[in-house]
Amino acid sequence: MKKVGLFLFAIMLSSVVVFGQEYIWGLAPEGGNRGVTANGLTQLYSVTGKYTISADGTGSLSSAYVVDVLKPNAGATVHKAILLGAPVWGSSNACTQLNGNPITWDGSSSSAWGCCNYHADVTSIVAPIVNAAAPGITSIPVIDCGGMDGHALLVVFADPLAQQKTIVVMFGGLSTTGDNFSLSLAEAIDPSDPDALFDMGLGISYSAYGPSGGQRSIVDVNGQRLTSSANGEDDGSLANGALITVGGIGDVNTNPPDPFGSSSSDIRYDDELYSLLPLITNSTTDILVNTLNPSNDDNIFLAYFAISGAAIIGEGILLTQEADTNFVGTDHTVTAHLQDDEGDPLSGITVTFTVISGPNQGETGNAVTNAEGHAYFTYTGNGGVGIDEIEACFINSQQQEECSNILEKVWITGEDVPLSNWAIFIGIALIIGFAIFRFRR
Repeated sequence: MKKVGLFLFAIMLSSVVVFGQEYIWGLAPEGGNRGVTANGLTQLYSVTGKYTISADGTGSLSSAYVVDVLKPNAGATVHKAILLGAPVWGSSNACTQLNGNPITWDGSSSSAWGCCNYHADVTSIVAPIVNAAAPGITSIPVIDCGGMDGHALLVVFADPLAQQKTIVVMFGGLSTTGDNFSLSLAEAIDPSDPDALFDMGLGISYSAYGPSGGQRSIVDVNGQRLTSSANGEDDGSLANGALITVGGIGDVNTNPPDPFGSSSSDIRYDDELYSLLPLITNSTTDILVNTLNPSNDDNIFLAYFAISGAAIIGEGILLTQEADTNFVGTDHTVTAHLQDDEGDPLSGITVTFTVISGPNQGETGNAVTNAEGHAYFTYTGNGGVGIDEIEACFINSQQQEECSNILEKVWITGEDVPLSNWAIFIGIALIIGFAIFRFRR
């Protein structure tokens, strides 16, 4: 079966006979690397705070097309922009231009079918364009010099109107024969909370629908089926060289109505944008995502998350604390949790804690994780009233420094305590005093 050279004929016919065999778009050529080793997805970027993410995929048989960015409001500014590229099977030609700028890829990862998926930080290209634009859609020109199945553009906005959330971008190439990745939440999310958010978007290349409806990926979350129909050329066209879908702009996070089913007439039965809220409870903090591509030919190169609060996905570090307000002069302890790509705790790892701003700026300490992957840092708030920002970092398995979410610690004096709180303190003291009095009698 041939992968290229049949584009024009494919527009007229969904399948033809090539060397006596039926040809269907998106099927892997014979002799492909079917015995792949699971290489998974790893965290490429994460941030916690008031941020919003825009995600879009695009692919075309034309060498010139556009990729879109959705700016949420006039006050939002580009914090980070990442361009991802997924070449056609076996191609290492990753020649791409964005808004006329030749892209130098920052890194690559093997895909399920060999070399390579690519990523690049394009913040310097995207920020001047989008920051000056009005809210809404901005289209940025892309030139595909050849060999690409499509591109994805993810733009993270610093957004003063957004709720606090964690945004994580994962990149790589999931094994078609079965793969997984994990995440941990700083605090459980109550799925019934109207402000709760737990969205996941996937990016898939070599992804065909229509006559290739049997080509699909299956996704389970904590052993529950999320979808059996992640597939389609939603953001391209049904021809090799444009088979791409990215959950994002134009999609909604309503999950497929039947997680075990599919549709032969609606390409957006599964649009690769999901909410994981239906699959969690108000006590869930650890999540395992499993994927499988029964047709053994699709390339899941991207997963991104927008999550209420703080979280870590894959190998990483998460910082938590029991209280966010303390009296000046008292001790405060924060806990760092480290995990590997499988979600298992990392023990024996040195963690560096730093108060990066606030009245106690410069306070620092080191601690080694225990068998549960926990390390602790305690310091005394002698710097006076104000708000500290605390961060923790470690050296990951790739020998790169990886840092946690940033926690805020509020330091107050007794005069800052609201009257209602004093009433509670006095009430508790009276109860304790009465109990002691009764006991002594």
